[in-house]
Amino acid sequence: MLNYKQEPETSSTDFFSSILNRKRKQIINLKERGDFNFADTGEKISDRINGKLSNRGRNIWKKIALGGIVLIFVALIATTSYFYVQWKKVKSNPQASSQEEIASIKKKIGNFIELPPSEEPTMATVTDVEKLKNQPFFSKAQNGDKVLIYTNSQKAILYRPSTGKIVDMMSLGAIGTAPAQNLE
Repeated sequence: MLNYKQEPETSSTDFFSSILNRKRKQIINLKERGDFNFADTGEKISDRINGKLSNRGRNIWKKIALGGIVLIFVALIATTSYFYVQWKKVKSNPQASSQEEIASIKKKIGNFIELPPSEEPTMATVTDVEKLKNQPFFSKAQNGDKVLIYTNSQKAILYRPSTGKIVDMMSLGAIGTAPAQNLE
């Protein structure tokens, strides 16, 4: 085994010679381990030394890829948990979302007209306007319009959320006072 003394570096040639000495030491270590015979594979010693350095780079990329997979997995679990909790809230109290929608529409309509303060309305959504065309109250209705019905105050309000306008209002008392037809 050869021993090299390392002298303090004083110039650029000493710097390059120290790099050359390190490479020589790597070659000597390869000879001692028995990894020096590369003649049968056609591989160069410098390729073997540089190959070890590139393995380190591959290990870093493997760690980064593993970290990315773990991060995606954690994000997937967090997203799933969020939507599961929201689903449980709706399932436990299905009236909550409709009550929030009624409160929102009452607030918007309340900007235009005075609503009965002590009464909660019943809300319906127009889904098939063709079935309602023969009724005068729904003559201007479109699919998606909301109907607020105040039974105690005898009022019905047709509201269009897409435009934010009240389409029609009607007193429910007028419906009950329609003259009866004589069927004889």
